Amino acid sequence: MAALVSALALVGAAGCADESGSSLGARTQGTAASRVAGAGTSTSSDGTPQVINLTIGATFAGGSWDVVAGRLAAEYSQRLPGVHATSQTNENLEEAADTVQRGDWQLAIQDVETAYVAFSTGTPKVPQPHADLRAMAVLFSTAVHVVARTNAGITSISDFKGKRVGMGAAGSSTERAARLILGAHDVPIERITPAALTAAESAKAIREGRLDAAFIYAPFQNLYVADLTGADDVHLVP
Repeated sequence: MAALVSALALVGAAGCADESGSSLGARTQGTAASRVAGAGTSTSSDGTPQVINLTIGATFAGGSWDVVAGRLAAEYSQRLPGVHATSQTNENLEEAADTVQRGDWQLAIQDVETAYVAFSTGTPKVPQPHADLRAMAVLFSTAVHVVARTNAGITSISDFKGKRVGMGAAGSSTERAARLILGAHDVPIERITPAALTAAESAKAIREGRLDAAFIYAPFQNLYVADLTGADDVHLVP
């Protein structure tokens, strides 16, 4: 396959409690919307409706994930009775998973690679499995496009050994996906020359001959991938 399909997901923590002490996870199951909707029906012992405060987290302030989180918060607050939702950001993918696990964020927009690694083995700061993380909804699918110069002698990921490879910006979901893919093909990071470059920077470096290959994490019909593979000197790696 020419591109590995991934996804952006909305994740939450199982059993996170609202300020009434009631567990959101215990009351409802399913998508984030149904979980929040269930939370919105909470009442106190005297029957008075209680406001449920939710925080939706995202990584990279001003980026697309931040925009989506803000819009979801606005929609939840407007459409779900008794729910007041706000959005927050940080600048680290693993810390976002830690924040959900800790309960400071009830929901977060997260790439599935980071969420899976956090759930399975933990993060650098919290190296224990984040057993409370739950995938609530798939927001949209994307793909890890792997491109290489035709004259670099690369026909598979295994051929990356000894090559100059664009890994995505440092700390990005692209870098996380690239490391997982390299590991799955028994290519240690020490056997390549990694370059922390954005998609635009990687595309330029390949054109200029400064990179042999690159990982580009983006939805299908990405402009950089289309431009690179539109000529005979660059191809998608299966």
